[in-house]
Amino acid sequence: MSIPTQKQIEEKMFDYLRANTDEHKMSEIIELLSKKFKMTDEDKRKMVSSNRMPVFANRVWFARLALINKGLIESSKRSHVRITKEGLNVPQTPSLFSQNNGSADGYTPDQFEKFIEKWDKNLKEDILKAILGGKDDFFERIVLDLLCKITDGEGEVTGKSGDGGIDGYVNLDKLGIDKILFQAKRYKKGNKVDDPSIREFMGSLKKSNATKGVFVTSSDFSEPAQKSAKDQGITLINGDFLVSLMVEHDIGVILRSKYEIKEVDQRYFGNE
Repeated sequence: MSIPTQKQIEEKMFDYLRANTDEHKMSEIIELLSKKFKMTDEDKRKMVSSNRMPVFANRVWFARLALINKGLIESSKRSHVRITKEGLNVPQTPSLFSQNNGSADGYTPDQFEKFIEKWDKNLKEDILKAILGGKDDFFERIVLDLLCKITDGEGEVTGKSGDGGIDGYVNLDKLGIDKILFQAKRYKKGNKVDDPSIREFMGSLKKSNATKGVFVTSSDFSEPAQKSAKDQGITLINGDFLVSLMVEHDIGVILRSKYEIKEVDQRYFGNE
C-alpha cells in the first residue's frame, strides 16, 4: 500500500498507546506501525528528498509531536512515549484527528515555523528530563563538553568531595595560562542556586587566581545570587539557557531532519 498520511499514523499510534499503556520506544512504535499498515520494504525505504530520511519514519515522528501537543501522549524520556491520563479518558471521535495540529502536511511557511518552534520546545524539555534523570558526575561532563565546544578549548572535570566549588576547567590556550573554571549544579526545577553558593565559588576562584568563572545549573539562580555573580563578573547559565546552548552546539542531540522552504525570487524575474 502507499505510505499512510500523517493523520492515519496519529490515529493508529494513539489507538495502540491507549490499549498498551506502558512506556514504548519510538523505534518499536515505528516498526509496529509499519506492520499495522502492511507496508512493503520498498515503502519503508522511500526517502524524504530534502534530508534523506525515510518518509514513513519522518511522519511517525511528526505524529508523535502532534499527539504530545494535543496532550494525548507524553515523552516520558528520550525517544520514548506513553499515553497520558487525558489520552486515556478523552472520547475518540472523528474530529479528534481532523485538525492540523502539529502536522507538517499542508502547512504554510508561517505555520511550519510555528510547528518547528513547538518541536524545539519539546526537544529542550526532553533534554532537561535526560539531564535530571542522569548522574551528577555526568552533568559535569555535559558542562565540560559544552564549554569546550563553545570556546574551542580543552579541559577536564576535577570535581570531588571538598573541591571548594570547582568542578572543572577549560584551557583557552595550549599553555593553560588563560582558563575558565566552572561549577555545575544539577538541581530540579524550583530549587534555585542561592547566594552563598555563588560566594563560595567566588572564593574558590580567588584562591586559584582565576579571572574567569562559569556557574551552570539545570534549574535557576535566586535574585541575590544573580546580583553577586554580576558584581564579580561570573557568567551564569541556567537550565533554559543551558539546553538552548546544547541544541545550538549539538551537545546530546543529533540531526534528524533538515528542511528548506523556498519561494520565487520576484526580483530575478523583474517583477519588483
